[in-house]
Amino acid sequence: MSDGYWVVSVDRDTGEATTSARIDDKDKAWEHAAELEKPNIFTTVVPRRHGATRRDQL
Repeated sequence: MSDGYWVVSVDRDTGEATTSARIDDKDKAWEHAAELEKPNIFTTVVPRRHGATRRDQL
């Protein structure tokens, strides 16, 4: 189970990536991704998941 979603978009020409604020609803996240997507902008939705502690946090 996730605690929200982020929309990540990448400009195919420049390689610049941006991440949205956290969105609670999966469908709203995908709607936002669809609004942002253009021929030169790739978007995807990434679920927030709790994982193992990062090495730099040990």
